Amino acid sequence: MARRAQDDCFVLELPLVTTPQQERVLEVRLDVARQVYNACLGEALRRLNLMRQSVDYQRARKLPKGRERKQMFAELRKRSGFDEYALHAYAKQFNHAWLGDHLDINTIQKLASRAFDAVEKYAYGAKGKPRFKGKRGLHSVEGKDNKCGIRLRGHCIHWLGLVLALRMERGDLVVAYGLDKPVKLCRVLRREIRGKTRWYVQLVLKGKPLVKDNNKPGERIVGLDIGPSTIRGRRRDFLKLRGGTATAVLACPGGWDRAVRPRKMG
Repeated sequence: MARRAQDDCFVLELPLVTTPQQERVLEVRLDVARQVYNACLGEALRRLNLMRQSVDYQRARKLPKGRERKQMFAELRKRSGFDEYALHAYAKQFNHAWLGDHLDINTIQKLASRAFDAVEKYAYGAKGKPRFKGKRGLHSVEGKDNKCGIRLRGHCIHWLGLVLALRMERGDLVVAYGLDKPVKLCRVLRREIRGKTRWYVQLVLKGKPLVKDNNKPGERIVGLDIGPSTIRGRRRDFLKLRGGTATAVLACPGGWDRAVRPRKMG
């Protein structure tokens, strides 16, 4: 199935103003998020292994690539519960336990999606087997949207009773431009800087990032020296920037077919 085209978005990262008490609450919530992630990861790996051990899975692997093979794998995934929304249903139980006192349901579902994405890439061979997060191994949590859970209201982040103010500099055009855009979701991030824990928020904003006047493309010619050992003969590169479009033009006797390997000096 073709993926839906995503809208343009960019990330604005800002530090948070936190008190020691708020930092302790954030540390507890990240540790609880780690436990939820590990539980969802273990469940997704268990369902993948059960699916691979079935006789129908071995039969589907031997089929030639085509519609029948694809449909058979889809039925196996549905039957074994190896699906993102099925893992959401599994993770719903954590919201009714003591873990729900520290995390909202949207954050729990995003953690389940994060675990399923790691296992799915492993299932397709795109990445290796995902590992469980150790203590302080999870450094960020995010919400699904800006309506509930982790959300931005004014110049503060609201999350289950916590109100964290944004630290901003006056006259910063980038921050002012970003805060004027619609917020897609918020991500709370922990970083270790020089032995100290710092807290940040990443605002995923809809639209295109700000391009300052001194960074906008213009019309000019820039010469590039690519070295005498790349192409035989006299070489000269020109990079022409016209209307924001970059075009590389190579002036070389004989063209690219005269390109040779670099020769040893001396």
